[in-house]
Amino acid sequence: MPPLKGHNIVAENLTVVVKTFERPDMVTRCINSLREYYPTTRAIVADDSFEPTEFLSDPYTNTLKLPPDTGISEGRNKAIELVETPYYLLIDDDHCFERDANLSGLVELISATTFDIIAMRMLDYRPIKNYCRGELHYAGTFEKEDGVLYHYIDQNRGYLEGYPLYDIVLNCYIARTSTAGTLKFDETIKIGKEHGDYFLRAKDAGLKVTISKQSFIHHRPVYSQHYTGFRKRSQSFEAYYLRKHGIIEEITVGKPYNFFNKLKYYPQRLKYITKILAR
Repeated sequence: MPPLKGHNIVAENLTVVVKTFERPDMVTRCINSLREYYPTTRAIVADDSFEPTEFLSDPYTNTLKLPPDTGISEGRNKAIELVETPYYLLIDDDHCFERDANLSGLVELISATTFDIIAMRMLDYRPIKNYCRGELHYAGTFEKEDGVLYHYIDQNRGYLEGYPLYDIVLNCYIARTSTAGTLKFDETIKIGKEHGDYFLRAKDAGLKVTISKQSFIHHRPVYSQHYTGFRKRSQSFEAYYLRKHGIIEEITVGKPYNFFNKLKYYPQRLKYITKILAR
């Protein structure tokens, strides 16, 4: 597969940052998909697995080996500290790049505007079943009232330079190293609420956040029993997050998958169901 058009501007200006833990198959798939379209774009993999994954044959990928179970927040912070390009792309290890990634468009957009964070759109796939259930809608605004934090999906705070202003977006975004990169993730939170905490503080810090309509990431999760055991600890970190921000309850207003969104990708689901019934 030839590199995507504009891959040179991506390589010169962008570093991909991936945090991984106990998912060598996922992070390998992620980096392989990056290399298919962006062969010379730098990548930093922050890995606090008990046996970190190395990419010895890939001169553009650096594995930052961390003490086991360091946590997602500290891992991301340490990786971002190593970024030497003007921008970085923050993604998860179960994300995949395809031809619609359009990272050059992201670089051009953030270069031409004053935004600090610009998210990609995410196509979400069912674990194991491997069909797309639609685009995950998440970008929105925060409002806190009487201890209740409301997350309004698809709501914005007006427009800046022709693009909607949001308080929070998904965790697949390009960011300015000089601004967003200096706002650290709370290292007390190993897993569970690091994302919401970061964007609540980003809002207070005045970071400008939007989304690109032309760039997509594909979320293809696989959860092993071993990995799931570590994820179950998120409740204790959630309690800390709630106390920190004085939140009694969180309420999401709006639908992550609207009807027309799901209808667009229903043929994939139907194909899967037909295949199962034919067994």
